[in-house]
Formats: sequence, C-alpha cells, structure tokens
Amino acid sequence: MKKIINICCNKTIFLYFKDYINSFFKSLNANLIIKDDFNNYNYKTNEKYLFCQEIPSIILTNKNIIKYLINIEQLT
Repeated sequence: MKKIINICCNKTIFLYFKDYINSFFKSLNANLIIKDDFNNYNYKTNEKYLFCQEIPSIILTNKNIIKYLINIEQLT
C-alpha cells in the first residue's frame, strides 16, 4: 500500500510557500492541507506529513506519525 503524502501549511504563511509547493505538489500526487491550527488536526499513522516552516509540538513528539519539514531562509 502506497503511503499518502499530505503537505501541511499554515494559512498565514501559505503565500510565501505557494510557488515552491506548486513546483512539486502534483508530481508527488500529494494532498494540500491549509489550516490555521494543525494541533487539532486528525492525523493518520498510515500517511506522511510534510510541514511548512514548523512541525506542531503535538506531532513532533509522536513517533507513530511520519513527518518532514520544509523550511526556507526567509519569508519576505
């Protein structure tokens, strides 16, 4: 079973990541999730999560969720 990839980006910073995400989003066949708060999201252990700029603390310590981080140098 192929793992599902979810790209998670906070609404407040999506503008800065939009072009970057769009450059690889479709080739990964990923889901794009844009929210204000990722601490209360219903995460699934059989999916991968790629976070923009920061990983929520509740996920950072959860060893059952596969997580990655996209970080860029500046947000201007």
